[in-house]
Amino acid sequence: MVRNNILKNRNICEETGLEHFTFEVVTDKSISLVTSKKVRELVVPEDYATKSGALYKSRALQYCLEKEVSCVAKCTYKIPPHIHFLYAMKM
Repeated sequence: MVRNNILKNRNICEETGLEHFTFEVVTDKSISLVTSKKVRELVVPEDYATKSGALYKSRALQYCLEKEVSCVAKCTYKIPPHIHFLYAMKM
């Protein structure tokens, strides 16, 4: 499902002429994505803990926002994963 959504959304980005985009997949366990300049898999370390003690999806999303983890600039738009999913499902 993740691979299909990435492929579908990547094709949409490329067909519309969007050049500067990256899909980051954040997960607790690797799903062995083939990574590239446009696709990046981030695996949350087992010992990672947020300041608030968040768990599951909140913990993973916070991890990808950490300065030492994220490679995106401050001016980057970050779209929550459920929006990507809904957008892909409507296509």
